[in-house]
Amino acid sequence: MGGRQAKPPVEAGSTLKKPLLAVILVLASALAALVHWHLGGVHTQPEDFDSAVSKQRREAAVMNDPGCVRGGMAMRLQDTAALAGLSREQLVSILGQPDRSEPHLLTFALGQCHWDWRHSELAIWLDSSGLAENVAVRSAK
Repeated sequence: MGGRQAKPPVEAGSTLKKPLLAVILVLASALAALVHWHLGGVHTQPEDFDSAVSKQRREAAVMNDPGCVRGGMAMRLQDTAALAGLSREQLVSILGQPDRSEPHLLTFALGQCHWDWRHSELAIWLDSSGLAENVAVRSAK
């Protein structure tokens, strides 16, 4: 009565099934994350910022299908931190009127700079003194 039951025989290769499945799931998850990042990111090459050109392109940036008309210049501003420490007045002088203005945030339309045709914007967050402290090119909110 207190005897042990015999374990069923192990199938050939069954010890490899779980680790192989785990590796496949990790690779599939990594691939999905990479595709999501690639398709959701901004796709344009940085270009030198020119205030006059940026202001001229403002109207085109808010059209229904403008392309990424100001995204390259915005990418350059983001990458170089050229706007850090500037006041709201200085930012408006350089970039023109923002498309949205809040006490601690200014946004400027860039056009459609994402692969899925979402509109993009340059977002500039201001610190408690009203100076630019963070700049990002992002999907328009």
